[in-house]
Amino acid sequence: MNDNLESIQYGNSSSFSYVSVLQKEGLEWGQLYGTGIKRDQNGNAVINAKGLYEYEPNMAFGSILPEFTGGFYNTLSYKSISLSFTIDFQKGGKFFSLSEQWGNSGGLLEETAAMNDRGHNVRDAVADGGGVRVTGVSTTGALVDTYVEASDYFKQFHANRIAEPFIHSASYVKLREVALNYQLPKSLFTNTGISNMSVGVTARNPWLISVSKDNTHRFDPSELSENYGENGQLPSTKGFGVNVRINF
Repeated sequence: MNDNLESIQYGNSSSFSYVSVLQKEGLEWGQLYGTGIKRDQNGNAVINAKGLYEYEPNMAFGSILPEFTGGFYNTLSYKSISLSFTIDFQKGGKFFSLSEQWGNSGGLLEETAAMNDRGHNVRDAVADGGGVRVTGVSTTGALVDTYVEASDYFKQFHANRIAEPFIHSASYVKLREVALNYQLPKSLFTNTGISNMSVGVTARNPWLISVSKDNTHRFDPSELSENYGENGQLPSTKGFGVNVRINF
């Protein structure tokens, strides 16, 4: 027993060590830790002389545990037709997106080629009206409102391992599965040895109904590859099928 032990890392950290999950004394289980944007006492981002964010390591972003999860299954029937569906939901919990981190740093996501508030593409030179607008305070507390070249702005998160912009709420509502079945009339199977027969169609993961507003790229929190989030995983897939059931 170690009386001086204050935290234990749970599992592995994310690829490239952006975040890790710690059991921290005095805090809720499963705290997500990483480097965040440094802020003053009023919550303003601290900006350095280059117009980029100052940062703080070992910042707590909250627990990966949800406040609650649930779901329900229901079947609606009318004569020979039945419709069955399953809906899952979750409230709260945090996750980190490596895909989003790399997508921003590599210039693959739409925000890296969006229009700024001056009506120019952020990829245009600042001198030509482009660039990303950055607001906050300087290291001395003076107000900062400036524009930074898009390449410098988006690459800073990978270069400095800043995870904060890519931490999101794991809340969601999802249509997990839906099935539509039709029971054929028994009169069709007279003297065939078949007692009944049904045909139907099914869909798996057909609709991610809702996610948290900060999950702007709609990553599916119900199918994360790691306990801390998604680790550059492939997108979730939808599945469709046809089934025939025969009873003798």
